[in-house]
Amino acid sequence: MSGAGISSGVMKIGGQVYRDKVKLGRVIQTALKLRRKLGLFCYLLVCPIVLYMLHKNGASYLMGGLLCLSMLPAFYSQLSAGLYHLSIKLNQDLVPLQTINLQQNLLRLGISVATLFVFPFAALAILGAGVAQYIANVRLRRLSEKYASISGEESVQVKNELIGIVKRAMPTAIYFGLSGQISVWLISFFGTVESVAEIGALSRLSMVFSVVNSLFVLIVAPRFARLGNDKKSLAKRFLQIELVLVVLAFLVPTTVSLIPNQILWLLGEDYQGLNSELVLLGGTIGLSVLINGLAAMNSSRAFILNPLIHIPFNIIVLVATALVIDPTSTYNVLLIDFFRAAMAPLLLNFVFFKYLRKA
Repeated sequence: MSGAGISSGVMKIGGQVYRDKVKLGRVIQTALKLRRKLGLFCYLLVCPIVLYMLHKNGASYLMGGLLCLSMLPAFYSQLSAGLYHLSIKLNQDLVPLQTINLQQNLLRLGISVATLFVFPFAALAILGAGVAQYIANVRLRRLSEKYASISGEESVQVKNELIGIVKRAMPTAIYFGLSGQISVWLISFFGTVESVAEIGALSRLSMVFSVVNSLFVLIVAPRFARLGNDKKSLAKRFLQIELVLVVLAFLVPTTVSLIPNQILWLLGEDYQGLNSELVLLGGTIGLSVLINGLAAMNSSRAFILNPLIHIPFNIIVLVATALVIDPTSTYNVLLIDFFRAAMAPLLLNFVFFKYLRKA
């Protein structure tokens, strides 16, 4: 939540000055200070809630407090890591970036294994993740400084622009954070325990396609942010990329429909016979590839629709589909999710061309 809009703003502003180390450094430095202030606010807001939930589920206040404290290093380090990533992505220095990320994950795995067998405490495992992130941050900052003078002063103009973007993006970020697992919420409320398990198992398959989204965020979105402000060129490139995404969106359910039994076999015997549900989920996953790609392009230019339009629209679609389709079975809940996803590309296209006309 603390980064809502800031990354989009840095990508947009930085994309126009990424060749100038001083100007890009001012953008990063301004974003770092703003993000840390928002991050501190979010941490102080969330910790009491986490402490209450832990105590409600049997943890002592001492253990809950230790867990909250152990989250601080990882949380604080992550605030700056995301911004160091952006300056590197804008300059497409991806091999060193991926190397640092891989080494960080290996270190975090090693610390987790060590604490699991030697000191099996959750607080130590979380603290270990923070240590790994801090070490990675040192290297990320060094790599980022090849392209941005991060030690420079912040820019008042950039700060004001970032605050304006955050004000538009924050409500939407909060909404999607709460509604991201709406299918699980619906089936938990209206369905059975078995249906919840089926939704959870099928949803794990979507992780396979996270690689596509990662590649898009690493390669395509930064390059789109670097494009100039020529409207015809931007529209042409947007539609070309969207066409590729549409093809990928159709390939996912088509592939799933050809080998549903083999995919369900991977999930285990309890989930055999969910062929129709699997193909329907494949359609939603395909749409998510399209949605994430379009959203990344909009985000890279800070094209963010007013939340007073965006959030009510999504709520109306959700309520309308839930009223028409009975949300008591796995198939119906997945169908609701599919129709919700089908509306998103239309809205994202509207957002892009609306802001492009005003640019």
